[in-house]
Amino acid sequence: MALSASTRGSRTETSISPTAFSFSLLPFFDLSSAAARFFSAVARSRSASARTASPTWREKSSTIFWVEMKPPPRIVIPVFLLLGCMAPVQASEPERPVTDAERQHWSFRPPLRPGLPEGDAPNPIDHFIGARLARKGLTLAPEADRRTLLRRITFDLTGLPPTPVEIDHFLDDKSPDAYQHLIDRLLDSEAYGERWGRFWLDVVRYADSNGLDENVAHGNAWRYRNYVIAAFNQDKPFHEFLTEQIAGDLMPETKSTAANNRRVIATGFLVLGPKVLAEVDKVKMEMDIIDEQVSTVGQAFMGMTFGCARCHDHKFDPVPTRDYYSIQAVFGTAQLADRKAPFLRDENTSGFEEQVYLKM
Repeated sequence: MALSASTRGSRTETSISPTAFSFSLLPFFDLSSAAARFFSAVARSRSASARTASPTWREKSSTIFWVEMKPPPRIVIPVFLLLGCMAPVQASEPERPVTDAERQHWSFRPPLRPGLPEGDAPNPIDHFIGARLARKGLTLAPEADRRTLLRRITFDLTGLPPTPVEIDHFLDDKSPDAYQHLIDRLLDSEAYGERWGRFWLDVVRYADSNGLDENVAHGNAWRYRNYVIAAFNQDKPFHEFLTEQIAGDLMPETKSTAANNRRVIATGFLVLGPKVLAEVDKVKMEMDIIDEQVSTVGQAFMGMTFGCARCHDHKFDPVPTRDYYSIQAVFGTAQLADRKAPFLRDENTSGFEEQVYLKM
């Protein structure tokens, strides 16, 4: 599954990004300077690409989900109109101000390398563990033997036990770099991405079907799953991993067609998630889908629960309702549709009947 986007007016066949907007919503953001910088940086770099025609997907290929951009509005639509109310409702309470302390929320701050606590453990991580144990009057456990260490490391990085050959190889390696060689081998294995990619897939609510009432199957969801696995195995920088899933289609094109296609597949992140497809009120269904996208972005990328601010200022996180609808308006410019996209060379299509697949 993947997403892409096109502007309805010009039928430009480029891919989706919620940041493919040129209307001014960012002045309404009040999450924090860090959050505003994130959205504004992506918006500035993507808005020009969103207006560029590039009809490149014309060859016969497999069908994938995509997103079609609506003409970006130039005004902020009042919330009461978005909800279909007859008239605006006066807020019972003034907007809760965001304090300076809340602007220091942990997810707004860049990670810092802390000082190393005192200790004699060979691994720096054990210095932190040892310091915490010492405050409780405890000590580190004895060092594991080589066979136990091998099993723990292999299970941890790949989710699989070591084979007899791998056990013998590690036990026979008496070099001082034996442990480092073991780690490098496991990190280079395909099983590493398969193991640790699953944690990210849990965060972004990955499933092979829609769930809820009609539970429609996502015949292409595996393409996004494989993108995540490949990203872990290729040690993709996190800022690229993040941007590709929200705005991969609007990133500057590279000379590699496969890389460009892979970015489109990454935006399948926005299609995943439960949707009440049998909802009679289509406007409500659209608002619910957008709410699910906004909530997932907040939880996955910022460690915050944006969804609470749909009805009221967030009671714990620094997210006023005004900010929620500013972000919601960004995702509100897109809708789900179908699109054809070629398979990548590294995608396993063995035993795969393309014509049957295209009719799904």
